[in-house]
Amino acid sequence: MRGAKVRVSRLAQGGRYRPGTGLLRLCSALGLALLLGLSPAGGAERASANQPLLPPMAPERGKANAVTVYGGVAAVTDFTTIITQPWRVDWVKVRFIGASYSRRIGTLRDVFGSWGESFAIEAEAGAGLRFGSESLGEFWGAAYLRFDAFPWNDIVYTTIAGSLGLNQLTRSSPYERRRNSGGNNSNLLHYFAPEITIADPDNKDLEAVFRLHHRSGVFGLFNGVSTGSNILTIGVRKRF
Repeated sequence: MRGAKVRVSRLAQGGRYRPGTGLLRLCSALGLALLLGLSPAGGAERASANQPLLPPMAPERGKANAVTVYGGVAAVTDFTTIITQPWRVDWVKVRFIGASYSRRIGTLRDVFGSWGESFAIEAEAGAGLRFGSESLGEFWGAAYLRFDAFPWNDIVYTTIAGSLGLNQLTRSSPYERRRNSGGNNSNLLHYFAPEITIADPDNKDLEAVFRLHHRSGVFGLFNGVSTGSNILTIGVRKRF
């Protein structure tokens, strides 16, 4: 009561009331709690469950299994130029259609234990056909690392991903042989296929896929092959 009388007295006299340090600390604590997405009532519950203070960056994802169907056209343009200057792509008369099955098997957080929830790990197996100026088949297996913590995901759900794997042709590719200055060729090459996907945030199980279907010699590691093939593709992925 005495504190209240002093406060009223100071206000009546036109003086400025300055809260005590205890009130400042309480306000600071509440502000920090709001910033971290916590509530005073839920903080103790989350701490007791040994959950992190910060929520995971990644939004809720679609289902774990997926089938993707896509097609595209090959280019003689090198990988770096396609990524950095796509308007300079030179096309060739090699067409491609393919399909793949993939499954999300976890996140980097499952591996490291404390971070990486925004990075999903996926396994993929696929097969495709080339037609046009050459006719052959190919199949591949790869592991993908996918990032999906973009700030605009509540408007357009977006992911980017890259792969490490192997790709096998059913026979030698004239298109790939022409792209290698030394004439070296290998039916088995590294499979590195970066992609971007977009989806309706309310239906993440149906995605549009833009993938650079890339076979690489890894700077001569595979039978001295310096370049492989680049096929720009677009497709649809259904998760289930």
